[in-house]
Amino acid sequence: MALRSPELRLLGALTRPGRLAPSSLAALAAPRRRRRASSPSPSPSESTPSTAPASASAGGVAAEGLEGPQWKTVSAKRFGIKESMIPDEAWNVLHRLRSRGYDVYLVGGCVRDLIMKKTPKDFDIITTADLRQVKDTFPGSAVIVGRRFPICHVHDNNSIVEGRILMEMNYMLAYGSAEASLRLLWRFGLLEHLLPFQAAYFSSIRFKRKDKGSNMLLVLFSKLDNFLAPNRPCHNSLWISILAFHEALARQSRDPLVVATFALAFYLGGDISLAVDIGKSITREHDASFQELLEPQPHVWNDKRLIAEVQGFAALMKRVLTEMTDEYHVSNAMAKIPQAPSSDLVMQ
Repeated sequence: MALRSPELRLLGALTRPGRLAPSSLAALAAPRRRRRASSPSPSPSESTPSTAPASASAGGVAAEGLEGPQWKTVSAKRFGIKESMIPDEAWNVLHRLRSRGYDVYLVGGCVRDLIMKKTPKDFDIITTADLRQVKDTFPGSAVIVGRRFPICHVHDNNSIVEGRILMEMNYMLAYGSAEASLRLLWRFGLLEHLLPFQAAYFSSIRFKRKDKGSNMLLVLFSKLDNFLAPNRPCHNSLWISILAFHEALARQSRDPLVVATFALAFYLGGDISLAVDIGKSITREHDASFQELLEPQPHVWNDKRLIAEVQGFAALMKRVLTEMTDEYHVSNAMAKIPQAPSSDLVMQ
């Protein structure tokens, strides 16, 4: 009879889109269908933006000393977009931010859907106002939620207009350019705000901002990139699971046999007995440059001890998954990171 681990079955569910485990991370990874607005945008009735302010970027991040791209102004009516196609709640956010002098535009998938005569499921907004200014614009009805993925909920007429960054993170990590994206985010001091646990890891191993070398986290995502492409992305639960997998190893280094057996059991849906048999037959040497892997000691591993170690690692990974979305633990991770250096491209 095959021995199966409930921890590994739960973790395995994270990589199957239709079977996300009922956890806080699963809720984070699942698509959300509420309207958002932490970055507001233009009214389609007016036109596509004529000029994007050089200082404007999502969440109020500015690019200093760089001229914004000049955009061609096109009437929304040319594409058949009518004011009636945008709900009152989204209009309210757009108008009130614009009345305070902020530039504000509708962007992303909602514009695409409007052009295609489809009803958008949600509305993305970009604005020169930061989240605090958005909250001040809607006193009593706006709430800033989250540290790692800043969100501003604007409650209006029993609806919620919401802004978040998870979708942008998915674009960076799920479409075949994850390694390059992590390098750029670290180089320009943004990784600590988006993925503080991973930024703390880079800091702990003294990985320099412009370092051209590599480490285990970057190698994992480089391997993932080999299987992905713009027309062949992965589900966001996969890259979240990889982040948690590496964070668990960074916290407690493991014997390569334990890691291999865990990965096999994960792939086999929790069948640890079969994973142990296959794992012990592996003769390929591990990469000794990774500090997350201990020197192998094959002679100390009987089946019972190896299974216990694999289950222990699975339990740690589950705990990491929870902590990655917990405000207290995220704050502690951010506190471990030195102040990001100034950049001529990103002003914080």
